[in-house]
Amino acid sequence: MKGSSVEIRKIWDWGWSFATERREIRYIESGLLGVVDEYVSFLLIFWPTGWLYFSSSASYVISAIGAFFLHKYWSFKGDQKHKGSHQVMAFMILATANFFISNALIGLFVYKVGVRPSYSKLLAIGLTAVWSFLLSNYVIFRHKKPIA
Repeated sequence: MKGSSVEIRKIWDWGWSFATERREIRYIESGLLGVVDEYVSFLLIFWPTGWLYFSSSASYVISAIGAFFLHKYWSFKGDQKHKGSHQVMAFMILATANFFISNALIGLFVYKVGVRPSYSKLLAIGLTAVWSFLLSNYVIFRHKKPIA
């Protein structure tokens, strides 16, 4: 019995190190949390009101605030090249661009393609996630020394 608890501990330690060591994995983890936050906020606002753009915008702002702190202190933690004020400004520029791109995509999907608003929101989140990672990793939260 004692041997099995040692094996379980080894598996746990491996899983924990895998989940916390790589920036890409931490970004996915915090991104999934952000997606849940944004999507649930969107649904909670959209269902009772039916206001597509307001719901999308409000949920995006709610999620962006949390995303900044998650990215700064979790996803891209370490010896970052830029100071906090630079990161806030750069992240605000990225968030603003994503805000307009996301709303434009949602409008396109809903009004031109005929996709349901709830699915349109998920598509917009997914389409902006990749370039957000690249800009966050290599520009906004860039580390002073490359991490091997």
